[in-house]
Amino acid sequence: MSDEPEITVQSDEPSNAEAVFSRDFCYATIRKLRAEIDATRDNARSAFLCFSIGWLFERHLDDVQQAATHYQEALSRDPDLIPAMRALRRRMLHQGNWTRYLELIDAELRGVKDRSARAQLLVEKAEVLDIQLDDHEGALAALERAREEDPACIQALWCLEHLHRTHREEKELAETLDLITEALPEGSLRHIARYEAARLREVALDDPVTAAEEYEAALFEVVGKSPRD
Repeated sequence: MSDEPEITVQSDEPSNAEAVFSRDFCYATIRKLRAEIDATRDNARSAFLCFSIGWLFERHLDDVQQAATHYQEALSRDPDLIPAMRALRRRMLHQGNWTRYLELIDAELRGVKDRSARAQLLVEKAEVLDIQLDDHEGALAALERAREEDPACIQALWCLEHLHRTHREEKELAETLDLITEALPEGSLRHIARYEAARLREVALDDPVTAAEEYEAALFEVVGKSPRD
């Protein structure tokens, strides 16, 4: 579901785009939506109407505080409304409210069934944990979950590579580069990942035998044959 709803309201206002989203029209629309919220007993509908008000405040009235307030109200009426979660998470990103940001990711994880989408959310969570909150172990755990959800998620591997490189975890970095090599298609960056893994094993891990094998494999990726041929 898109987080930008189509809002249909009966109005005598002109129908051209400039007039439809004038401030007066937006406020008139908000009043009508609020009246409908007050009149309905359907929590799901009232939640979506609250979200729609927040969308108008954010996108057309440049009032981010009112937008966040209405996104939060939408979630209080329907905690599973994913467009409201995403919109409020966007506001938390701008505010740097990382604790609330992560709470919203966890809430969306509970509602999303698609495993690829869940993996992407977990990668996003890992990045916030590591970069913003300095929670390295938490970030690694989130990436492990991401790879369990979607073993083909290359973004999880690149994020893992960055974490291990930043924290100078050479053994884990070499192993992650091996996984990246397996995941990448032929003719891409595979030879670079192989070379990096070989260099780590030669210089940092004192494993010249495995390093030599990987240097040879990296060369094969480039020239299409082994130096032994």
